[in-house]
Amino acid sequence: MVWLFISVFLSSSSLVVFSLTPWRCLNENLLLSPEDLTLSETHFLSLSLSSEDRLRSLSSSSPSSLSSLSSHSIPSQRSHSVTTLDSSSDSSEIIPSELYALSSLYSSLNGNQWLWNTNLSYGQIWNFTSDSPPHPCHENWQRITCYCLSSSLCFIIKLDLSSLNLNGTISPTIQYFSQFVDLNMANNTLLRGHVPPQLGSLSKLIYLSMYMTHLTGTLPNELQNLHSLQYIVFGKVINFNDPVILKRAQNDSISGSYPSFLSSLSNLLFMYLYGTQHSGTIPSSWSTMTQLNAMVLGGTFITGTLPSTIFQNLTNLRYFVVGTGTMTGTIPSTVGSLIHCKVFSINSNHFTSTVPSSVSSLQYLEYFYIYQNSLNGTIPIAVSQMKSLKYLSLGENRFTGSIPDQIVDLSTLVFAGFDRNLLVSTIPREIGRLTSLQLLDLSLNQLQGILPLSMNSLSSLQILNLTGNYFIHQCG
Repeated sequence: MVWLFISVFLSSSSLVVFSLTPWRCLNENLLLSPEDLTLSETHFLSLSLSSEDRLRSLSSSSPSSLSSLSSHSIPSQRSHSVTTLDSSSDSSEIIPSELYALSSLYSSLNGNQWLWNTNLSYGQIWNFTSDSPPHPCHENWQRITCYCLSSSLCFIIKLDLSSLNLNGTISPTIQYFSQFVDLNMANNTLLRGHVPPQLGSLSKLIYLSMYMTHLTGTLPNELQNLHSLQYIVFGKVINFNDPVILKRAQNDSISGSYPSFLSSLSNLLFMYLYGTQHSGTIPSSWSTMTQLNAMVLGGTFITGTLPSTIFQNLTNLRYFVVGTGTMTGTIPSTVGSLIHCKVFSINSNHFTSTVPSSVSSLQYLEYFYIYQNSLNGTIPIAVSQMKSLKYLSLGENRFTGSIPDQIVDLSTLVFAGFDRNLLVSTIPREIGRLTSLQLLDLSLNQLQGILPLSMNSLSSLQILNLTGNYFIHQCG
């Protein structure tokens, strides 16, 4: 029976099967950790609004009320378009202080080395050397968005300098962009120096992104004055469809304790500090940030326990990530309060105890990453009640007992990792119902019995790892 099962699976050239040693008909050198598998190229940032969507939101608002951005997404760094709003005259121009700040920024970041788009449909290349005075708004300079109050008075409200080869430090004159709502300097690895405290003067700033840079030092306390801020993004980009990225992210150089002053930013929706060199515990004051949609930390030296009030109060969280640290303690039962959560990751820490049954309330959860901890007890049936689950990673813990039969009810499951636990008994008989499953890792447990024939129905399966178990099989 089992030999027939193997033959059927091997007829698909796209399936890689890892089995226990007695199945000598398989190539034992094929062993590949599921952690090395990227099932999708979709990155975390692709869950966001496009810059065009964001510009449409900005264009419908005045400088004093530009607060209509999405409540659970961050803008893409890919846009290079320029939009000049309400400009109707050739004489439209920004105020002198902003022109001075723009010129200083260009100089301090070696603008002559920037990687401009040569397609003029993206706008004109910045030019401060012309004989005539520069007109960034009227001349439609690349990476600039303006808001014009009249035909002769304009303000710069957005600078998208991402992926532009910025090289140098940020000029303190950046404080003169009085109507700024959007500043993006992400993905510039030659951008160095400190985050200037003068950023705290940009009282209308909504979006601040400086991830993938070489900035150093701490986040200045002056940022607590950014009461309009909704998005703050530092660190490294991660891919939630590839679990190993969650523990391999290289750190940038922003350091210090996690800043408690962020709790004073009452409009903050998105806090992304993954892959920085922040250390210490999650400030208890963060539990008051009830509007927060995303808290993405880790990839660094995060310690302490999870305050139960984090889950009890932050019921709007869509993304909760504290991966790769030395956090201890238990998963609070209040995790069930995260009824809107899509991503929950506490991987690569030192959490203990059991998975609370309250996780059954997470009906919108798609990613449940709790691997590489010291969690124990049985896998609760509640896990199989998270009906939207796509990625389930429970490996490298101390789970005992059997895999719940109800796990087959997770019809959207793509990735299932149960490896390196103490699981016993057999594979659920109806596992073939998981027709969306692409990776199944059961390796290094104490599973046994005959492999279910229903596994022939796993039509999407690409990786199957069964090594280190005691399955019964028949040859011949």
